[in-house]
Amino acid sequence: MPKPQAIVILGGDLQRFVQAANFTQTHPGLDIWISCGERQCRGIQRFLNKIDFNQEQVYYDSCPTDTVTNFTCTVNILLERKIRYVYLLTSDYHLPRSLAIALIVFGSRGIAFEPISLPSSQSRQESWLLILRDFCRSLLWLFTGFTGVEELQPIVNRDKPPGGLSHRKKLTGYVEAFVLLRG
Repeated sequence: MPKPQAIVILGGDLQRFVQAANFTQTHPGLDIWISCGERQCRGIQRFLNKIDFNQEQVYYDSCPTDTVTNFTCTVNILLERKIRYVYLLTSDYHLPRSLAIALIVFGSRGIAFEPISLPSSQSRQESWLLILRDFCRSLLWLFTGFTGVEELQPIVNRDKPPGGLSHRKKLTGYVEAFVLLRG
């Protein structure tokens, strides 16, 4: 069975990063990708420095503005580095929405993921309407390259192409991810 090649942590509160730091300590040698907005990335970096976390293998993607763009911004970076299988870390209450998005965005590009639910103090799960909205936004990105943010302006991430692919290429990505997980 293949093993994850990297850890992807979705931006969030500092409690998430305390839990994520503990997880990464048990998986040495894996690059860590933190997907967060620019201001949040600076705060996370200061926090990790404060707890003396070794950041040699930590990479920040400050392109995202929300959960959907956490994935659409990061997917091309992972593909460029030939990363096809990741641990996906996020808070327990945020996991259902993140899985809905990852299924479309990562799955369409052949990136398999193992979700890791990080305990949080939030007792309420995100609403199914929020999950449905972002699932639909992920589908919009898949077919058009747009995520629905900024009045349907295309997401431009470091000169990378938009998300839209041919139907054949999308199916190939899902098949590759499935075969990778099945071993």
